[in-house]
Amino acid sequence: MTLSDTHGPVLWNSRLHSSRDKEGKLLMGGLEHLEQRSTVVVGDPSTPKFQSMFDRVWPDAVLSALRDLRDCSKKPEESSSEMSRLQWELGVSILWETLIDRLGPARLINRDEPHIFDISKVVPCGIV
Repeated sequence: MTLSDTHGPVLWNSRLHSSRDKEGKLLMGGLEHLEQRSTVVVGDPSTPKFQSMFDRVWPDAVLSALRDLRDCSKKPEESSSEMSRLQWELGVSILWETLIDRLGPARLINRDEPHIFDISKVVPCGIV
């Protein structure tokens, strides 16, 4: 399973499993599992536009995380494992902050405008 980007989609890549004959050759005939798709989009196959990510998806995710933190702080005796997980996540965040402070900001190697590909011109018609 692969999250193809921070905003999706999630892809399931099944692996081929097949028996072998006495000589070690793959048995390819009569096996129903060979009819499975090699990759399946899990959940909603549509992905948000970048503007929607900045305006809605990311702010909603931050709000959801803050609500979870608030809810855990209201009744810690009922959610000690959740508090431990949140404490670990906070520690990881502090570690990243320390690392970024020491490394400094990223420097662009090439500041030229990237070429934006029209997916319909890159992928054959009907696939997208």
